[in-house]
Amino acid sequence: MTERLYFNDSYCFEASPLVNEAEFDQEKSEWSLVLDKTIFHPPGGGQPSDEGQISSHGVLSLAVDKDLGTIKHKVACKDGASFSPGDLVFLNVDEVVRRRHARLHSAGHLMDVAVRKMGLMFQSSKAYHYPDGSYVEYLGSVPVEERELMAKKIMSVANETIQKTKDTDLVTSRIEQDGTRLVFLSSEDIGCPCGGTHVKHVKEIGHVTVTRLVEKKKFIRVCYSVTNLE
Repeated sequence: MTERLYFNDSYCFEASPLVNEAEFDQEKSEWSLVLDKTIFHPPGGGQPSDEGQISSHGVLSLAVDKDLGTIKHKVACKDGASFSPGDLVFLNVDEVVRRRHARLHSAGHLMDVAVRKMGLMFQSSKAYHYPDGSYVEYLGSVPVEERELMAKKIMSVANETIQKTKDTDLVTSRIEQDGTRLVFLSSEDIGCPCGGTHVKHVKEIGHVTVTRLVEKKKFIRVCYSVTNLE
């Protein structure tokens, strides 16, 4: 099991874990490392992978072994560097990328909060928290003539929620007995199962724009963006 340090602190950008497993692919000149703990978020849950380095070597990709609960870190090594179990390594996550992902992911959760506050009987389906077109998708339907107005209303409620959240009311999370992690945007939030990274306070999300509502088959997609995204 790889301990995921970002569960407790999304703004932990450096760490020094131990190597549990190390396997070298000679053809690709890359190492596959399993660490005892990590700050790297792998792709999943609608969130992109983190970027960064392990002991000055670029991280190529991250993958989760769901059966073992481990995260494999693929590392490019073209200078003859080697890794062995028990080695102490230094992790460095790209801070700009991490903060970008956290803002977009938290903004997606904010869409859920706004939808609930409006009393819409939408059932969450999936989400896409990537910079090239973020959205949250729900099982539900909205007449074409009502979509523009509803998009504006969701945006208004979302930004009002940001403005009215007290500075001391931080984003929190907890692990349930079954291992599920719940994330709460504030003390008023009912929580949402999530394994991603988030801002410390909803005000860090910035202004949210709901760009449009799109319906596909039985699903309504709420497309959104955030301001000043680096």
